[in-house]
Amino acid sequence: MAGETVLQLSLPVGRTITATLGEEDYRSPKRGWTTLRSDSELLDATVRGADHLAIKAALDTIAELLTAHLREDAFETD
Repeated sequence: MAGETVLQLSLPVGRTITATLGEEDYRSPKRGWTTLRSDSELLDATVRGADHLAIKAALDTIAELLTAHLREDAFETD
């Protein structure tokens, strides 16, 4: 995961909350582990092992899809 991924979740009650996915810093003993933050107390930010794997798989799929749609000049270096 490069940087962070920010999602806005629309709740059935009409509110919107923001969730930010990231990963532990390379200096952390849990480096690479998925982190979750939110601007709302309604979201439990605990990331368990299965959650971590599912999030990584979903983001990998999105990255592959977006990469397939990049123009050729996106891969050119100066």
